[in-house]
Amino acid sequence: MRRWLLRAFYLVFVISFNVALLWALGFIFPMAQFANPLTALHEEHFRRAIPKEIEAASLVAYGSTSRLWNLLFPIPARKSCGGAALRISDETAADLEAHGLVRLRSARIGQGYQGERLEDFYTYGPWRPTPVPNRWRGDGKWAGSLHCFGENDPAFDVNAVYEAAREAGGYFTEASASQLLLIPRLRLVVITFDK
Repeated sequence: MRRWLLRAFYLVFVISFNVALLWALGFIFPMAQFANPLTALHEEHFRRAIPKEIEAASLVAYGSTSRLWNLLFPIPARKSCGGAALRISDETAADLEAHGLVRLRSARIGQGYQGERLEDFYTYGPWRPTPVPNRWRGDGKWAGSLHCFGENDPAFDVNAVYEAAREAGGYFTEASASQLLLIPRLRLVVITFDK
């Protein structure tokens, strides 16, 4: 009887301890900030997708609906969207504010894809001044793609980008499945995709 009682107390203790530990981890784990080992890889990809004339400096935010699960178990009908925002230098922003579309005339191919098999995918149409067309806003692909990555980074101000897209002073272009928005006053270039 005594042995049974000790085993029962031990079992209750172990279960209680594990429950308390899991509860604590469930509370603390979502608040912890972990470095993403793929950040450098994503930054390099998005930097390659932006024409060299824009001179993107550093990654501000990125995200996507694609997850490792999608790569391991691809579902053909599943679409993904996302994008990134990269900082541009003060000099680049000042030059764009002064020369605008003249400076962007030759900025048509993503710098890392020129001469590669994906060049067509990262070849953009002519640049146009903002505001962006209505089909980009509201329920449009661009707005959805911006939301796909903007919601993943609370430090990124999606509303400021939406506002800048509706006002004069920026520039935009698009490729087959991606869009670029250049906002000199915010010192940002935003690339979004939907495929």
